Amino acid sequence: WNLAFAEASTKKLRCHDQACDFSCESNEERIDHFDKTHCDRYKTWIVNRRFNLPPGTRCPYCTHCVKDVFALCQHLKLEHPMKMHSPISMYSCSSCNRRFNRLHLIYQHWHESGCEGNVIVDQPEIGSFLPPRAVIEAASELITGPRGKKGFQEILQHSKNVEMMR
Repeated sequence: WNLAFAEASTKKLRCHDQACDFSCESNEERIDHFDKTHCDRYKTWIVNRRFNLPPGTRCPYCTHCVKDVFALCQHLKLEHPMKMHSPISMYSCSSCNRRFNRLHLIYQHWHESGCEGNVIVDQPEIGSFLPPRAVIEAASELITGPRGKKGFQEILQHSKNVEMMR
């Protein structure tokens, strides 16, 4: 029972907004975040297409292309839930180039600073987001595995090219 209680007490609550990666441990904290972040100004950002991403923007962890922050957040929640809380700063504000590791921190930055920029998502080189061992040892799984998505063949070819250069 104590273990179940401990797990339940540390359960993360997510923001209800589809373009937000905020999570916390208490409902009060989540409500406070929502009231401060997703106010009228935030709704204006949506109408003004501030959350659109440049054409060809990919997920920072795979080759999946996304057109806006909403699609990116949904993809991250479904495909890379453990990586959403990465300490790596992979997002930046296009106005001031300030870097962030979470999307909700950019929104907070825009509220506090008045920056008028958009979200920029770092684009890793093909293959850089998979550990080399995973590519080499499980190459057949990358092509025929459950994901089976276009792009993994490109990753495999890149890793073979890197190995040949060594």
